[in-house]
Amino acid sequence: MDGERTITGEANLAVISYSYGDTGIGTIAHQIQTYVSSSWGDAPKATLTAKAFQYDDCTTESYTYPDGPLKQQTWDTGEAFFDTVGNG
Repeated sequence: MDGERTITGEANLAVISYSYGDTGIGTIAHQIQTYVSSSWGDAPKATLTAKAFQYDDCTTESYTYPDGPLKQQTWDTGEAFFDTVGNG
């Protein structure tokens, strides 16, 4: 108390994030994968969410991620697609 933090749980996650694209079509894809190897205490009650935002000369075409509670020993995969609008 009195400003002290108390750890009430912990989750151990692996996160893989990568992007790929093709200059000929002007679309960039970004994929993220998450894996919860273990958790305890209040952590299993936590929720993972993801959202894609455009940056610089891109517009968000679409994105998906299976928002929801932590799933032990399961890979969750999300992806986003961005269209480039730059002329350079």
